[in-house]
Amino acid sequence: MCRTWPSLSTSRSRREWPFALMFLFLVNFFFLCSTHLHWSEDRGGRRLQSESIFEKESTSILYTVTSLAEYNTKGRSTIRDNSDRLQQTIIPALAEGVKSMLSFGYRVDVVFIAGYNLLPQRKQLIRDSLPDQVKLEFWEDAIPLGYDAGSFTEGGDTKSRVGDRTVSLARQHRFVVKDKFLEYDLFVNFEDDMLIKGDHVMHYLEVSEEIEELKRSAVDGDVPELKPGTDKKRFYTGRFHGNLTKGQLNRIIPGFIRAEVLLSEDNAGSSNSFRSFPVPIDNESKSKLDPSPCCHVSKEFASKARPAAPSSSQIIFWETSIMALGIRQMPLSSDLGWVAMLRGPKSVGEPNTMLGDYWSGADGYFSGNRRPAADSRNFINNQGGWMGTRQQIWTWHTEVCQGSFLPPFDVGHFRFDGLDLRDVEWWSGGLHLVTLRHACNMQRIVTLEGFDRHLIYHTANNKQSSKGLNHFSRASDLLGQLRTVQKNAERSIQGQD
Repeated sequence: MCRTWPSLSTSRSRREWPFALMFLFLVNFFFLCSTHLHWSEDRGGRRLQSESIFEKESTSILYTVTSLAEYNTKGRSTIRDNSDRLQQTIIPALAEGVKSMLSFGYRVDVVFIAGYNLLPQRKQLIRDSLPDQVKLEFWEDAIPLGYDAGSFTEGGDTKSRVGDRTVSLARQHRFVVKDKFLEYDLFVNFEDDMLIKGDHVMHYLEVSEEIEELKRSAVDGDVPELKPGTDKKRFYTGRFHGNLTKGQLNRIIPGFIRAEVLLSEDNAGSSNSFRSFPVPIDNESKSKLDPSPCCHVSKEFASKARPAAPSSSQIIFWETSIMALGIRQMPLSSDLGWVAMLRGPKSVGEPNTMLGDYWSGADGYFSGNRRPAADSRNFINNQGGWMGTRQQIWTWHTEVCQGSFLPPFDVGHFRFDGLDLRDVEWWSGGLHLVTLRHACNMQRIVTLEGFDRHLIYHTANNKQSSKGLNHFSRASDLLGQLRTVQKNAERSIQGQD
């Protein structure tokens, strides 16, 4: 029974990582020469350097897919039959995504992490769905063994027991990322029913590059606009435009919003069937939402449950809402423009690392209702996965996150090497990156100009039936509302001037 991924030694402490990596640099000398990877000294200590992804002829991607169930079961609230999930959902999403990434010129390999064992003929189905140049590896029966975290005590409680930690299957991709850390430029890690296309990868890299450009010219300390004697925390958290410090930019990453395709307009009826909020919709902006980057699929992938070319009005989401969101104008020296600030992080630490925004309710749309808490699960926006460049992951692991981002997971922030009560959303939904407690407290942004490339397709399309449409909103309405909030924020800036 295979329960572990053959990775770098998990007995090393976090501070020993640079030495382990230096050893690998020597062993893999020719590989390192070909990727131009090297160390350089920086004020904060040693850091990993590589040439810009945009300077490379072909960006290499490791796409890791985690799958808990090979077949659907009626026991789950989102499932109506005992169908073949591997063939109907998992393989189509994987194959469509990989082919899309290849069409953008990326080099892609796949690791398939399964909480079950696959018959040889079932593995062959996955292999046959992918182009020959894509390397495919399997990690089967990958659910880790661990203590029942709810009953375990350090005193040796006799009720403690070892068993499958099914919820921690979502943790396992971190071992794969660590093991293959030097081999790829970008790591894409998502649940098995998410469609990640070349559009998403390209936009993520472009936005990340813009952020890196801003870092190169940003100040290490406070921005020049901060006047002596000013309350620093109030200054930074109340500020939604202007220059950013390096500390602030270190916390910013591109984010995503899960979406589904409305399968029946008849079921939706009028817009009143959806969750609605009293923020006016800018109809000109609403009409500009392009559904193709997230949710158009090839005829080979299309089915009754997955329309080939849904309209913009069919793209719906449920993980957040305009009531929770705010916007910010990124520095004028970049091309990022206005961005939506997704929920999750809190304002703690040094004031010059905190980020403010212009809340959608600042103009009284919500009749005195307060903004939902930053970490409210109803608005926090579980992404169903995450992606990161090698440099980003190294920064998260060594500088940003409380505890480690990659294994071994630091005692003090993790119990039982992470096999505790953390849920799927914490590991694979991206909440480790964007929440505060024992986590990274990163701030995800969604660019309004590239809004449609931040939407990612939950191809199972089953949340709309299990939750009901009163939990959903149209993505085009959200874009129109964000543009309305942008106009309000621009008027506020003019008033300050």
